[in-house]
Amino acid sequence: GKHLHEWIDLIFGYKQCGEEARQADNLFHYLTYGVPENHTSTSTEEFDEQLSLETQILEFGQIPKQVP
Repeated sequence: GKHLHEWIDLIFGYKQCGEEARQADNLFHYLTYGVPENHTSTSTEEFDEQLSLETQILEFGQIPKQVP
């Protein structure tokens, strides 16, 4: 309980990405950060990339959105 706020900073807060995450050794594979919500696939190649991303997320998880 005493360190819960530190865990929250790593998972949902300012140490989730960027320089703070690097200093906290809290970086993950770039695919776990997802794609922009407005991204849409228009070609077969993009569809394959989207499928690969979704498979990566299903198998290994995805970084949750940062809490403002």
